[in-house]
Amino acid sequence: MVHVSYAVNGQNFALLDIHRQDAIPGGNLAQINATLDGVPAVIQQSQRPTLDSDDVSYLWARDGLLYGLHVLLTDDVTRQAADAMAASIR
Repeated sequence: MVHVSYAVNGQNFALLDIHRQDAIPGGNLAQINATLDGVPAVIQQSQRPTLDSDDVSYLWARDGLLYGLHVLLTDDVTRQAADAMAASIR
């Protein structure tokens, strides 16, 4: 298992978790609603009232690894930037 956090100007805005797993877990299969770089993915955006911001979560599997990414949207980190960040992860 690997955990990586990303920060801008000293403030964390994203967390990436990587596990050894060949596919999206069975409990999440019904939530698949998109593709990410050509593979099935679960992508959800939700409001975080305590942070006064939205969070976008991504879940996908590729090459024997399961990726989970959470990105806190801010003035500097847009949904488009979060999508591009998720698509760039290999």
